[in-house]
Amino acid sequence: MQQAILLAAQADEEIRHVNGVSTSQIGPHVVIAALSAEFEDHLTTPQIEACIERVEAAVRSRHPEVLSIFIKPQTEATWGERVAEIRRLGAG
Repeated sequence: MQQAILLAAQADEEIRHVNGVSTSQIGPHVVIAALSAEFEDHLTTPQIEACIERVEAAVRSRHPEVLSIFIKPQTEATWGERVAEIRRLGAG
């Protein structure tokens, strides 16, 4: 399922880079997902909203059990810094 979410986001022309995804099974047939993605710089808020709706629709067409996808706009560099910070905290 994570791969399907990543592929759906990568397929959208208005997403510059997909950083990563995390999913959580919260019920027998209910999943929520968190996705980090970098959007193209020229996009307005309504265009980003439309992009998110496209990604959600693409995912739900293959995985209707996905209740919500929380998408965080984030550059690849910021994503990398956050992942490194989490790893440091987990190791200490």
